[in-house]
Amino acid sequence: MQEKRDDYQRSDDAVSASATVVGVRATGSYVNHDPILEFDLTVLLAGATAVPISHKELVPQRFLARVQLGGSLPILVNPLNVHELSIDWARSG
Repeated sequence: MQEKRDDYQRSDDAVSASATVVGVRATGSYVNHDPILEFDLTVLLAGATAVPISHKELVPQRFLARVQLGGSLPILVNPLNVHELSIDWARSG
């Protein structure tokens, strides 16, 4: 799996997609008591093949219970480079 290089920020070219959590690990890093986790994801972009991605992201404490193996998370992704993504916690339920 290729690790993403930069967080993909919300922008006009971002598209909504979903990602399946196939693995998750603690990195041991925290920001304001929120953990940074390393995810193994399968990104599902409309009209494209599923792509395995390794992605690190800060997870707000209130959303930790939504991180489930086999679960689906909403993401914002650069349609030209699926390795540039961010989890869209606001749409996660």
